[in-house]
Amino acid sequence: MITRRLFVAICALALVACQDATVEPVPEVVASVVVEPATAAAFLETIDAYGSVDSATQQTRILNSAAEVLVEQILVSPGQSVDVGDPLLRIRATANSALELSKAQTDLKFAESSQARTSRLFAQQLATNADVDAARQATVNARAALVNVRSRVGSDDSIILRAEAAGIVASVDVARAAIVPAGTPLLHLADSSRMQARLGIEPTDLSRLREGQSVTLVATYHGTRVASGVITQILAQIDSQSRLAAAIVDLPPSAGLLPGTTVRATIELARNESAIAVARTAVLYADQRPYVFVLDAGIARQVWVAIGKDDGARSEITAGLAAGDPVVILGNYELKDGMRAVAVAAPTVAPVAPVSR
Repeated sequence: MITRRLFVAICALALVACQDATVEPVPEVVASVVVEPATAAAFLETIDAYGSVDSATQQTRILNSAAEVLVEQILVSPGQSVDVGDPLLRIRATANSALELSKAQTDLKFAESSQARTSRLFAQQLATNADVDAARQATVNARAALVNVRSRVGSDDSIILRAEAAGIVASVDVARAAIVPAGTPLLHLADSSRMQARLGIEPTDLSRLREGQSVTLVATYHGTRVASGVITQILAQIDSQSRLAAAIVDLPPSAGLLPGTTVRATIELARNESAIAVARTAVLYADQRPYVFVLDAGIARQVWVAIGKDDGARSEITAGLAAGDPVVILGNYELKDGMRAVAVAAPTVAPVAPVSR
């Protein structure tokens, strides 16, 4: 019995020895990753806003009615470009204005007759030098008054008001056949070379704006129509309808944006020229703490970092990395700290051939 048990034990040991001799060691896992060095880059702090382009209000000419007139004909339309001397409106003096003109003409005739009579009396030694001077001054005053009335009223015939400078008709403020009192605006003429954008600003962002900050504007109707300008005025007042404050941006003549264009604006608040940036895909999180993997002599090292700005493609690293550090941007989800890894080329996506129909 003892001999049999000893034989079984020897066979078992032999079998174990044979099994150990045939088991191969498990190979070490080596991950394939894509590596990109951390680079120095400029990061901007910006806010977005929307608004519209219009002519600069301080450069708009207002054509007023100097006297009461009747609008006979409107010769331009809002948005129309005009040059110096182009006709704008045809007007005629009203009955009241004609009466003012007639009175001025009568006053001049009376002053001239009075001056002539005083001169005859002076020749007969029946008037003094003071009387002659007074009569002459009355004639001068009456003539000046008539010139003033004619400049405002014109003559009994209709007159055409013409543009004194090149620009764009911003608005026509009267209607045909309207009787317009003196001093009433007839038309607004904007300087086509001076444009500005009025942007709606959230009240919470108002304190971050400063005059002189750079602004990039993109026309909403045409995404490739881009213009740049600077903030020239901040209107710290909330509009009762939009519930927004406003910022005014001056645009250069080359902006190429038409009055009335709706724009999307990006306002540059601050710029960091020496930031360290990595691809956004390189940043992972553990318990809401950001980290990246750095490839160090074939070993993946986990590095805790601090994140700043994010432009959608890159993340700003404010602590933890230096420029040139080899950061894993693809394949990092499979890594663990201390794991072996090898850098490979980034995969390329082949273009998809069009489907024939």
